[in-house]
Amino acid sequence: MPPPEPGKLAFSDLSISPTAVEVGHEVTTTVVVTNVGGSSITETVPLLINGEVEDSQEVTLNPEESTTLTFTVNKTDVGTYTVVIGGLSGTFDVISLTLKNPSTIIIATIGEAESLDPAWAYDTASGEVIFNVYEPLIWFDRGNTDKFIPLIAENVPSIEDGTIRDNGTVYIFKIRTEINFTGYDAWGSLFNKELTPADVEYSFERALVQDRSGGPVWMLYEPLLGIMHSRFPNGTIRPELLNSTLIDQAVEPNAIHVWFKLKRPYPPFLQILSQIWASIVSKEFCIKHGDWPGTWNNWTLYNDPPRSPLDMYEVMCGTEPYMFKSWRREVQITLVRNPNYWRGPASIETAIIKKIDEWSTRKLMFMAGDADMVYVPRAHAPEIEGLPGIGCYILQL
Repeated sequence: MPPPEPGKLAFSDLSISPTAVEVGHEVTTTVVVTNVGGSSITETVPLLINGEVEDSQEVTLNPEESTTLTFTVNKTDVGTYTVVIGGLSGTFDVISLTLKNPSTIIIATIGEAESLDPAWAYDTASGEVIFNVYEPLIWFDRGNTDKFIPLIAENVPSIEDGTIRDNGTVYIFKIRTEINFTGYDAWGSLFNKELTPADVEYSFERALVQDRSGGPVWMLYEPLLGIMHSRFPNGTIRPELLNSTLIDQAVEPNAIHVWFKLKRPYPPFLQILSQIWASIVSKEFCIKHGDWPGTWNNWTLYNDPPRSPLDMYEVMCGTEPYMFKSWRREVQITLVRNPNYWRGPASIETAIIKKIDEWSTRKLMFMAGDADMVYVPRAHAPEIEGLPGIGCYILQL
């Protein structure tokens, strides 16, 4: 009669719970072990974490007998850990929910801002910075794309109250008082001056004058002047614009109001006014840094410049909760709290937007508490969803 086959262990049903924990919390791993051989067996079963033996247990089983092994580990370092038992593997994450810098929010994202100038920027990375420093007249009401709330303006124009008139070709805004532009100029001095309707007029006329190639200002030209750009494809200024009357009359202010005169009714006009290219800038601050002086003699010299004057000096001066502080190219942009914000100072003192193109680096920063918000590619969203204390939001760009 042949001798029985030796004992042999088979592993199944590996379970790791939870799959994500805060630093200092326990993770439990279980696995079912079965003797599939013909003889009893005693063997040491190791638990490997990241290739190193973390723990082990001795098991003795008779033929066809099974048992469940339970291992408990507690990791104090942030990271993703790979568990291997008997050829089966799984992972768990250890994260930090500790606010390392409660007065600072750190955002790790991809790419870099193209411009600090609202009339120049046409990318989401620039918009992320601009919308924290500059404000438009109105803004979307929460998640609605067809409802708005006033910001720099006190009202959202409507036909019902008579602030949209002349068959939808005139829009009238009442401009808030006691709102200040605040920001550092190129020489390190703090600029602080009250916003006026003249600044609103200048902001839009400046954008129409600049009209850089490939920029966003066609969305203002189309409703206001009925054309797409200030130039023909060959770069020549359109002759009807040369005397500046059409641009000058498209936006007009008085002491408390600004009104827009459209070429024809244009239903999406309010949506356009809620975007970054409709942000309000300080006329005095722009002129101080070599921008269009607001006069019409030789205005074409400021059309389609190779670079925005505000970007040449790397300066911003707006009315939002934050002021621009510095830009380390390919590294980060730093914003600081605006003490003069008209709705009250922001609760967070500093915002840092870091350029971190590699997902694995952003993830590790996030898990370690070195970043408070990170851009997550859709393909990697399952790595973050379900982590304790973490919120995930899908942004459609």
